[in-house]
Amino acid sequence: MDQAMNTRFLFAISTLLSISLSNTACVEDQLLPIAPCEIILSLTPPPDTCFNLPLTPSGERYTTPPVEGRQFYFPITYAEDEVLYYVNTYADDLTIESKTIHKVNICTGSDNTFDDVSNYFWAIPNSDGELLVKETFLSPISLVEGPDDEPTQVTPVGEYIGASWINQDSFVALRFEPAEQEYRSILFDQSGGSETPLPFNALFTGLGFNNKILLYFSSTQLEEQGYLATYNLLSQEVELLVDIRAQFGGIGDVEWVTADLIVGTSEAGVFSYNISTSTTDLLVDASCENLTYRSIEKLDGRDHEVLLSRLDYIYNDQNEYHRQFRISLLDLNTLEEQILEIE
Repeated sequence: MDQAMNTRFLFAISTLLSISLSNTACVEDQLLPIAPCEIILSLTPPPDTCFNLPLTPSGERYTTPPVEGRQFYFPITYAEDEVLYYVNTYADDLTIESKTIHKVNICTGSDNTFDDVSNYFWAIPNSDGELLVKETFLSPISLVEGPDDEPTQVTPVGEYIGASWINQDSFVALRFEPAEQEYRSILFDQSGGSETPLPFNALFTGLGFNNKILLYFSSTQLEEQGYLATYNLLSQEVELLVDIRAQFGGIGDVEWVTADLIVGTSEAGVFSYNISTSTTDLLVDASCENLTYRSIEKLDGRDHEVLLSRLDYIYNDQNEYHRQFRISLLDLNTLEEQILEIE
């Protein structure tokens, strides 16, 4: 690593570390914990059906039937009581008519449009209301500072996946490097003024506990594929925790919920990993073909509850075969799961 790159890397790590330490200080300064509010939104039991997906005439599983109504995806914690979620609305010909991000207050029930992102391949908001966006799969990452602003390119042209805000000023993404034929983790500042290669090739889930960040390895080209790991900001070392893929199949998403508890989604369902005891557990079984869990999000101030993005294949009241994307609330103490009725 040359001197200039080393300087940028140390600056990036010091920035991450200062954020982590400041967050710790804020927790220590809070003398009296505030009990979370009661969730006022309606909660309903999930479907209890379990069936194998029907087959197409060619003998393949039919995984792309029409969708059932508006679809709700990928919750993101925005503030103590507020959650962002994505909504796709479909036209009569089943094409996507609009894509919006909504903001719901789970304590008051207020729900409004946060931003219209119909023109983007994907859009990732931060708590300042800014968006990282891509207009096509192969386009560079751009920044949209407000609802009426045009996107400003902040990365070179390339193939990017797994973008994640780490604070309001910087983000991490995986970029495909043709010469190496693999994705590499890159730290970018918000304006695109600098980029710093990170010493791992993994998806990044944000700052965690004890000056560490949580990673998971998804590349099929790595020996570590399927592993959960942590990256220590002080020692700059990666520590492999557990091979989730060997136990529960490919990882969908993970969240560091408490200092000792990591919860994630996989092909098998919803799993947990206890750091202190180095033990894993399957919390929710998704062995039925008609259920798949996608993303997971912890709720601020609620160590025993997480939000899940789930895909259900259903037969509606007219016995029509459909897909249904919804958001559910999982109680980690009781393992009770309920559908969050956000509209």
